[in-house]
Amino acid sequence: MRSFLTQKHSYEIRSQNINPNASKRVQRRPLAFVSNQLIQPQTLISKTTTIFDSDDEDDVIPDEIDLQILTSPKKIQDNDVQIKSEDVFVHTEMQIGDPTNIQDVIEYENIIYRSMRIRELQFPPVIFKQAITNSQKGQMIDWIDRLHYKSQCCTTSLYRAIGIFNRAINLTNITPDSMRQFAAASLLIASKMEDLQPVSIDILIQCSKNTLNREELVRKEIQLANITEFDFCFPTPLFFLNYFLRISGQTQESMLFARYIVEMCLTSEKFNDVKASAIAATAVVIMRVVYSETPWTEDLMMFSRYSLKDLSSNIRDAYEILTDLEREESTFIRLKYGSDTYQNVAEFEIPETILHYIE
Repeated sequence: MRSFLTQKHSYEIRSQNINPNASKRVQRRPLAFVSNQLIQPQTLISKTTTIFDSDDEDDVIPDEIDLQILTSPKKIQDNDVQIKSEDVFVHTEMQIGDPTNIQDVIEYENIIYRSMRIRELQFPPVIFKQAITNSQKGQMIDWIDRLHYKSQCCTTSLYRAIGIFNRAINLTNITPDSMRQFAAASLLIASKMEDLQPVSIDILIQCSKNTLNREELVRKEIQLANITEFDFCFPTPLFFLNYFLRISGQTQESMLFARYIVEMCLTSEKFNDVKASAIAATAVVIMRVVYSETPWTEDLMMFSRYSLKDLSSNIRDAYEILTDLEREESTFIRLKYGSDTYQNVAEFEIPETILHYIE
């Protein structure tokens, strides 16, 4: 008897069984707003089959990039109290989203945020094995950024890939020879989770100039899934950055600049033991100083539960990273964010006065 899965089945659609009064399918709720005009971030990135094989200096920056510009929130006046969640994380709730839009489920935003703040406490800091160095790890994250850009995955895939790669460093012995395979496998898994159309192995191999091996890449993907027990759902710095920017207020340029700061910090060993939410908060502080705004508002402090004193060491470390123009660990990141498409935010001058705000 042939297997049920191999049999051909035909189905007949009968018009009399269709309910004419059935409600229409609900559309996906909006993810972003720019000047009160709805933008779907997933549609802003240009998918292309072109493979960039040139060196860094000749890389072509895509014409469009995926952005997540969200509306600034207003504090909830009727519920401006501290919310305790499992006695782990306490913060002041903020209204995030558009209350006039029935598809924007604003009542869940604070619940999601608190859950992710609790979730990030479950992950230990990055602990290096003896086979690799901090510099090698930073250069590999810069390479992941390059591979992500060339393969044209969505923005969230990059941050999840870096998180998966950091977890791999904690959970298994990675050698300099196997780092690139683990890094590519991390992006492959992240793309399957975040992209509407996941990147293929063939594209990754071509984007890496054939430095990857298909069989080895598949083995590393399986190994990553096993050692992490398929647990790839964790908060990333981008997740918290989106929340903080909604409270801070943002433009396209300031959002790109904050993302640039976060990615630069992720390449440094000084941020190995820093939580994702603290990295995002540090980026917002520096971004606000560059734009001559108050470094850290009361709303940001109450929502994030970080004070400037809590972030002082991170701000100092980030300042040193951003002002070091010779860092090998951030070569491609500077190239990417120094392009016109990314509004040349990598060329912004980081004022030394930022250190005056450190308590």
